Amino acid sequence: MIDTLMQISMAQAQHVTIRKAQMQVGKNAAITHNLIARICHDTAERYKAMERIVARLVGNPKKPNNVAKYFVAHMRYKQLYFLGMGYSMLGMQRIGQDDDVGCASGIRNLMTATDCFDKAQVAANAFCDSARTIVYVDTGMINMQLDECRGMVQGVLDKAKKSNETVFFKPIPDKPDAVPDRMSNIRQEALVEIGVNPLWTEAMYACFDPSKAPDLGIGKVPDEIDCCPVS
Repeated sequence: MIDTLMQISMAQAQHVTIRKAQMQVGKNAAITHNLIARICHDTAERYKAMERIVARLVGNPKKPNNVAKYFVAHMRYKQLYFLGMGYSMLGMQRIGQDDDVGCASGIRNLMTATDCFDKAQVAANAFCDSARTIVYVDTGMINMQLDECRGMVQGVLDKAKKSNETVFFKPIPDKPDAVPDRMSNIRQEALVEIGVNPLWTEAMYACFDPSKAPDLGIGKVPDEIDCCPVS
């Protein structure tokens, strides 16, 4: 599980790279839709590999390990999300060719991206539901992010379909293009051992003993209580 947390941190760091790259498309010639698609493919594969590992920790499906179940749901959602991102980038690149083959293939890629985002929404709902007893998850932000992706893809898809219906008249392929080979420049580094400060004596450790902490009465406030005198 600790190794999985490390891998998730790396995948999330790569998500930041993808976001920054998207803002540079059209501004930096080195940042292309194909490049972003390759990074998205790598990120999706990272989550897929993590899901296979953590799925073994779920245990009995009737009485699953809730923490492991939460992580599996999270990874399924992210895997579909980044796969959809990869296909959307690939579709935009193909449409940018401005020819009949590129337009038709781009439409199929964008349709595949939409399908991935729809499946990601189902997985996201399961993820948010599994997180209820584990950790706070901003459900609104997740839904908004998926809605933005679907809306962006649908806008490009509608324009591409109109171009194909009025200019190219090219049949839409049955299958999407293969996502380009994965690419990543992110890697895990060995953690340098940090020594223990000599100030951490046994007496100091004892100061942080939770069993010796005062009872602050943390919990639900009683329905009837006189806490503040009213004059």
